[in-house]
Amino acid sequence: MILTKIDLLPSVQFDVNRCLEYAQQVNLQISIFQVSATTGAGLNNWYYFIIKLNCCFLLFMFVNRFSFHDAGK
Repeated sequence: MILTKIDLLPSVQFDVNRCLEYAQQVNLQISIFQVSATTGAGLNNWYYFIIKLNCCFLLFMFVNRFSFHDAGK
């Protein structure tokens, strides 16, 4: 889950903790990122997560490509 515009939180009535608790009630394994494009807060964690997912996906595709094609030989 990405909670954006966290730089605006001081100006609005929004209970971040309640939001996060509700999200975790729905999914205990949820990844939550609080980010602000204006200040850059939290973006490094988000970028790292995307890179890690992409690497896992590419590795999965690489391994499955060869295992599926080689299985019939």
